[in-house]
Amino acid sequence: MNIKLCATLMAMFVATSAFADADHAYPESAIPVQASAGDMAQAQQPAPEKTRAQVRQELIEAERAGLVPSPKNDYPPSQAAIERNKARFRVNESYLASKN
Repeated sequence: MNIKLCATLMAMFVATSAFADADHAYPESAIPVQASAGDMAQAQQPAPEKTRAQVRQELIEAERAGLVPSPKNDYPPSQAAIERNKARFRVNESYLASKN
């Protein structure tokens, strides 16, 4: 009796998972395409390393654009936050320029 019950339950689980998504119409963009071996090798290559100076320059550019700092509850930053950050950056930049 237990064996028949276990076999019936197993068959139900297998049949349910096999037909669970059979009638769903996926858009063409959701269907994955086969990638070639060259594409896979290129995707697995690590990004080129940046120097400390390059990272610092990118951070300064992001501050100048008003994207940094951004509070956690305002991401991506709103236009008001971007304008506020740009003004703050200009004040800091002029202050540092006057000290040198």
